[in-house]
Amino acid sequence: MKNNFQAQHVLITGASRGFGKELAYAFAEKGARVDIVGRDSKQLQRVSQCIRHLSKQPSHFFSADLNKISVQNNLLTAVRQTSGQIDVLVNAAGLPGFGPIVSFQAADLKSVLAVNTLVPLELSRQLIQGWQGENRSGMIINVASLAGQLPLPYASIHAASKAAIMAFSSSLRYELQRWPIQLLTVSPSLLATGHFDQETRRYLKHHSLVDQLSAALLKQSQLDPAKAAKRVVKAAETGKGELDLPYGATGLVQLYQLCSAPVRALIANRYQLKK
Repeated sequence: MKNNFQAQHVLITGASRGFGKELAYAFAEKGARVDIVGRDSKQLQRVSQCIRHLSKQPSHFFSADLNKISVQNNLLTAVRQTSGQIDVLVNAAGLPGFGPIVSFQAADLKSVLAVNTLVPLELSRQLIQGWQGENRSGMIINVASLAGQLPLPYASIHAASKAAIMAFSSSLRYELQRWPIQLLTVSPSLLATGHFDQETRRYLKHHSLVDQLSAALLKQSQLDPAKAAKRVVKAAETGKGELDLPYGATGLVQLYQLCSAPVRALIANRYQLKK
């Protein structure tokens, strides 16, 4: 199936920065009418201006905290009242959820799971109900993570939230066969958005030369968010259902599934796990 996003109304959450912002630009380059959601109103305004320049289409931004139930209940109505019916929803908002489990408070857990998991589920549910009732076509793009298939140390909360999105998408895909609604699940590995230095590097070993080289190679292997976003849009254009980034990540996940013990041992050896 071929999809043309020219003048299509695309709503992207988590688009004030990072991967969500690059997805907004990538859709704008295809001539889509891109609306964005985030918490930083000043940054959203700057991104929205860039979107209009790229797409030559209107673009609106909605400054909102998706962790709030009232926002989840009213966001789509506000967007439709401003910009009309939504053709594509991109669930890109997310909180990191990295660190030792003992470093989290109950409120932290609830926030990560709400934004990473419950918000995409709820927004998808609302849109699907509307599309079904009006017999409209549509598309949902859920941004998951490779961590949902290949768990890493000090990422238990992040992995849990993304694994839930992947399971939700896999099950939902069966139901959507009844309607002209497409679903794309994107599972990127480490993106060069600053999370490596902020959330991951501190837990890697740095004692030996091998440790230092491994950390350097891991940092160099980070995906360029802009290039990754273009791949997502291309996959959406061609009607793909799943996209792992980089492409070789699928093989790594399959290796983990076939022989998890040695892969887990190899991963564990690169992290500070002993007292």
